[in-house]
Amino acid sequence: MAWSGGGVAARKTHYLFIDGACLDKILQEVGSNFFFPSELTIDYKQIKAKGGFDKVFYYHALPGKEHDETNNDYENRIELKESSFNSLKLLPDFHVFEGVTYGRRGKIRQKAVDIKISVDMLKHTINGNMERATLLASDLDFKPLLDALLMEGMHTTLWYKKNTTNKELLYSADRAVPITIEQVFDWMPLSFAQGIKLPYIHRQPTDRSGMTKQKDLLINKQSGILFKTNKEFIIEYSQDHNSATYASHSNYESLKYFLEHDKGLVIEEV
Repeated sequence: MAWSGGGVAARKTHYLFIDGACLDKILQEVGSNFFFPSELTIDYKQIKAKGGFDKVFYYHALPGKEHDETNNDYENRIELKESSFNSLKLLPDFHVFEGVTYGRRGKIRQKAVDIKISVDMLKHTINGNMERATLLASDLDFKPLLDALLMEGMHTTLWYKKNTTNKELLYSADRAVPITIEQVFDWMPLSFAQGIKLPYIHRQPTDRSGMTKQKDLLINKQSGILFKTNKEFIIEYSQDHNSATYASHSNYESLKYFLEHDKGLVIEEV
């Protein structure tokens, strides 16, 4: 641990490297399954602030032209993406690097993005610019990079897309953290987040008398129950053998997805 002259532990320089295509996929999945609509707006300043990062490096590429997409529609889509890149470039301590795309008819691929991320992370490590590194990515191609950073003594954290990231990539990082719905919520602009409520998890339901049983559930192979009130759905499940836990939300499908995605529960309808 580094120490300052006054005997106080010095904060370690921490950089974040974002694979933009990976983040897009996470936001699209979480948006379509929980937040509605699927196109989520996030405040990148919140990612930096809440993570305590000194610098953020964002890597992406302009999208390729899709099959049957008109030139006019494609140009409009490109213009929107370029505008978002330019907005990120103006944020303090943010740096945007653009790769290129190639391919056609559903086989469009980004080129040079993964290589650029790997080269930059290694350079910052070897040059001693950072003492901690967080990588937001899910591609197994990054495993050699994380292995190399490990051998250089860099402490690495991997933020990854849940359920689709190869475990071998997770094993290569010092710390692997799945991106959750709660985390995405923290990244949202206040104006957007104010109209959204996350599920409320508690030990006792707020109003047992107003609960109507809807169906039995199996939750992690244990019995559970779905209730409904005039305002919300409530799922009762047991985390141990002594007490029940209740999770409530206004939308049943969103509640179910949240418990499965963020809390790791397996929910089956009996």
